[in-house]
Amino acid sequence: MVQGKGSDMRESMLRTILLIGGLATIVASAQCFLVMELDKSMMLVPVLIGLLVVMAGCQVVAFKYRKYELAGTVIGIILLVIVFPDLFYMSGGLEGGASVWLALGIIYVFLMFRGKKFWGFLALAIVMYVITYGLAIYNPELVVPMLSRKVAYGDSLFSVITVGMVAGAVLKVHMRMFEEEHRQNIAQRDELQKSRDARNVFFANMSHEIRTPINTICGMSEIVLREELPYSMKENVLNIQ
Repeated sequence: MVQGKGSDMRESMLRTILLIGGLATIVASAQCFLVMELDKSMMLVPVLIGLLVVMAGCQVVAFKYRKYELAGTVIGIILLVIVFPDLFYMSGGLEGGASVWLALGIIYVFLMFRGKKFWGFLALAIVMYVITYGLAIYNPELVVPMLSRKVAYGDSLFSVITVGMVAGAVLKVHMRMFEEEHRQNIAQRDELQKSRDARNVFFANMSHEIRTPINTICGMSEIVLREELPYSMKENVLNIQ
């Protein structure tokens, strides 16, 4: 992550993601018991609880020890490598709404990383998702089927709403931070322009105040030179001009 204002924005973004992500994980855990069989929900809930624990730990690392980059990196690896692939397999694969959560991982990469780290995490996300889909295609027994078509539609609807609200909330916060930074830049530009105008007025006034006596001196010198003067005095007057 780059330093300066961009880094500050991503720190605020990480704080928002951890908060909203934690709430979404709690809701997802409750949803498991509502739309899934008990044995299937008991397989998925520990993963979500583990994610909550990791998020809590990243909160401490990020905001107590100010290791924002480390916290963002750990969250990214856990989401892309462990949580979202497991969620895909345990939520019926394409039958449920887990594929929507995979898109959230790519959104996270675009929001949180810059430079080489961005390209590295984007490549990691693509590779992990290709592997996840490939294993599901050639090893269908890895995918836990949904209890019924009704449950599958319910899970898909829940995922679309939850992921949409999470992504929308994060982007909303990002836009607010951008607008606030834009307003600050405009205020600084206006202040700078006022300083420049004041400086120009000052130099214009100083130039006028300096030119007036100089012109007077030069005029008086010209009048004096019209008189008959000793050579030494005339030379001094010429030096003044």
